[in-house]
Amino acid sequence: MNKPKLLYAGAGLIVVAAISTGIFLRVSGGGADAANQVTSVASAMHIPLETIGSTGATEIDQVGTSWPGEIISSGDVEVQPQREGTIVEWRVTIGQKVRQGQVLARLSAPPATPELTRVLAEQAKNLTIAKATAEAQATYVEKSKVQLMALRTQIVNSSKQIADSLSNDASSDRSQSLATVQASLDASQRDIQVKTQSVKDYSGEAIRKIFPLFMNFSADPIITYKQYPQNFSFTVRSGLGEQNGNTQTDFMRNLAEAVKAFVNDADVTGEKTLKFLQSADALVANSYGVNGSAEGLTPLRVAVSDERAKLSEKITDLTEAKTETAKIESELAAKKTDFSISSANSSKETAEKIKDIDEKLIDLDRQLQLARAEAEGAGFAYYTISSALTGGLNITAPRAGIVSIILKKNGDFVSPGTAVASINSGTQKNHIARFRIPGNITPPQTGETLTVIRPGFPKDGRKIKLVGIGVSLDSNGSFLADADFIESVDWPVHASVRVLPGATQGDQSLVSLSAVWWNDTGHPTVWLVTEENRIRPQEVKTGRTLGDKIEILEGLAQGSRIVSKATSDLKTGTQLDQLSSTTENKTEEQPEGDGHGHAHDE
Repeated sequence: MNKPKLLYAGAGLIVVAAISTGIFLRVSGGGADAANQVTSVASAMHIPLETIGSTGATEIDQVGTSWPGEIISSGDVEVQPQREGTIVEWRVTIGQKVRQGQVLARLSAPPATPELTRVLAEQAKNLTIAKATAEAQATYVEKSKVQLMALRTQIVNSSKQIADSLSNDASSDRSQSLATVQASLDASQRDIQVKTQSVKDYSGEAIRKIFPLFMNFSADPIITYKQYPQNFSFTVRSGLGEQNGNTQTDFMRNLAEAVKAFVNDADVTGEKTLKFLQSADALVANSYGVNGSAEGLTPLRVAVSDERAKLSEKITDLTEAKTETAKIESELAAKKTDFSISSANSSKETAEKIKDIDEKLIDLDRQLQLARAEAEGAGFAYYTISSALTGGLNITAPRAGIVSIILKKNGDFVSPGTAVASINSGTQKNHIARFRIPGNITPPQTGETLTVIRPGFPKDGRKIKLVGIGVSLDSNGSFLADADFIESVDWPVHASVRVLPGATQGDQSLVSLSAVWWNDTGHPTVWLVTEENRIRPQEVKTGRTLGDKIEILEGLAQGSRIVSKATSDLKTGTQLDQLSSTTENKTEEQPEGDGHGHAHDE
């Protein structure tokens, strides 16, 4: 196309646009009227609203009209055969009372094949042999045990006689020797007691002699300690231990320990007192004098040395007595061991013989138990094969009650696990309602009261109390629930019922499916209209979708207004009056018109 043609084409488009605009302005009434018309068109883009909880709902909008269920009885027990077979006889009728274990029906016996007959004959033979072996073993064991027990008694008596003989022979030498050593030990132990008391007595005398020589206090230190054990503290005479203050501290500490040991009658009284005398000697060695006189140290040194020598001698005597006693104790223990070995050598052989007899007795009992176990196993094998041929033909009542239904007739083939009849306890208090609650609604709470009706009896409603709801969905996507009848009913077991939802489920609201949108975090949300006529997002919890409606389980209160059709151009805080004149719809929208099916603008 050349340039002139392009110019002509552009001019033509301008002319067409002008003509179109003129026609539009003419139709709308002029230039000013045209602008108003454009504004009117923009205003027609209204935002529809709906109110939560409005009336006028259709049947499809109701949340779950009822839930299906049936009557269950905890006293209703199914009757099942123990084996497969054909029912050949029924011995009871429906409504008949039966006792536990009563025969209700019989099954046909399976054919006795040659193979099964041969196996049964072999098991019967094995059972007979096992029983005979067990009986023979029992007789053998009984006789053997009598002989072994007699031999055991003879060995025990013989061993006792030998022990008595050894004891009598030893009375002339071994026993006399033991008695002599024991007498020496008793005398030595008495000597230790005397010398121990001597050490304790002299310790008290040494403390009383030395104490006033070193202290500015002349009272008896032992009596003072008994009266004032917590305040036992004194001051040494002037000049003692001034070359080394530690000697004064050691002297006072050892004095207190020696006095305490003497008062408590401790075995270490001698050692504590000797240590006190040693600290007194050290105190003198580190002194310049006594009360300013160096000559006064000599009497102290002589007195301490004399007491140390006497006490050490007594302690040495006590130590030697203890050593002698330990020596005698060792000699006595050696003699007793020698005597015990002589007696043990005699009883060792006896013990080995008794042990051998006891092991034989245990082995006999084990052999008898094995024989009886083999007989018992053979019996189980025989009765297992026998039961496969003839056992389990009777169908018995698992409990006492009333035959409520018979599901199979004569000639029907049944197998284990097949329900052939049902027995009921005959009491109405065992009846419960078991029903299914849709898994996509808010279920009622345990303990809530509901209403149950039977199809065909809409006026015969009964109250039930919910006792439990399952936590897993069944194949229908529902929760199973159980409820007790508040009043007893005579409705038949397994009758179909319908459970009416409670107030909690009836209050659930339906809104337009187009009102719900999902925010950035993935939560379902609606545009809620505030009291200031502005909109804001409100997260909700949704349930089932019913047609073009959706359940709102949580998040909205009755009477709340929301935007029916959420669009992407809506913003938080938008004033509805600024956008358009809104047309409010109810939660259950009705067509706008004059009542004859025509819209207002038609």
